[in-house]
Amino acid sequence: MSASISTTPAESEIITIKSLRSLVGDHRVVSIIGNAKNAGKTTVLNKLIETLKGSRIGITSIGFDGERLDTISFHQKPRITAYPHMFVATAERALEAATAKYVIHQRTDIRTALGNIVVMEILEEGLVLVAGPSARRDMIRLMKEINKYDLQHMFIDGALFRKSIANSFLSSAIIFVTGASYSSNMDETIHDTKIMIDQLQIEQAKDPSYQYENMNENTVYVYEKGISKTDIRRSYVGHEYEIDPYLTDTLQQIVITGALTDRMAERLILHKSKINEITLIVQDASYVLVSPNVHRNLEHIGVKIKAVNPIEILFVACNPVSPSGYSYEKNQFIAKLREELRLPVINVLQDLG
Repeated sequence: MSASISTTPAESEIITIKSLRSLVGDHRVVSIIGNAKNAGKTTVLNKLIETLKGSRIGITSIGFDGERLDTISFHQKPRITAYPHMFVATAERALEAATAKYVIHQRTDIRTALGNIVVMEILEEGLVLVAGPSARRDMIRLMKEINKYDLQHMFIDGALFRKSIANSFLSSAIIFVTGASYSSNMDETIHDTKIMIDQLQIEQAKDPSYQYENMNENTVYVYEKGISKTDIRRSYVGHEYEIDPYLTDTLQQIVITGALTDRMAERLILHKSKINEITLIVQDASYVLVSPNVHRNLEHIGVKIKAVNPIEILFVACNPVSPSGYSYEKNQFIAKLREELRLPVINVLQDLG
């Protein structure tokens, strides 16, 4: 997508709708991830819903969305508007806050703090409160249930820092939302956004995916000259130091079937003098849980991260205004993001508001 839209309001609306439709394309399940509260995820979701209304689309969330006030910052936030023929997967008690008329098609056994998840279809336009499963395994179960409704698109709204919905078994694509609410320093927001995007856009491992299918969960495998040396332990969490003896100049690849955490990455950084360039293989981007600083340090010592199942980022939505009372210069913010990210960037307030 090109620079900020500068046409008449009617033309701008047409361009935005066409752009959103083309960017979403044929992706059936799309996750919306934000790097901070109040970045603009709900605005993006509302615009997607409005653009695609009349189609068989569905929404759910990891965490709560659609509430009047943000549950952490207590700032006013936009509500979620639902239209006829939409499907919403939400917790039973969240139905009490709905102004939309609906019919419940299914009551699942997936539990949340607000009751079991139900799948409903909207009959008349109104507001909804969306409270989906909080655990990745429950969201995967829910998506399997949703499949039978033959929806064209399903949107998952992710709670703060919940990169778990970038899981390749859940989503085929991601929309990333960043904004001034992350930091009052624009350069810091852009810098950290780039690192987060880099973590999501990790390169696909060249080896065929079946090579990793039968590996034990939460186990580390080390490879020397293409030959598996050993699996270290069934669960390495809290035992990351056990990889130390394998960190040598002949080590080529480490396959981590669980999460790549700061503690695991820091073992490599600590022993950087012993290793040459090596590759870390993870299942997909949702398993990369290292902080921006640690990720940058891994790059500096020549460690590459690749994924068995990569995931596509459709576009980045940005919000130059923070509800805390400060803002960035919008044109500069968008221009810098586009330069750094090399992805379509949309202004949440100007293009989608």
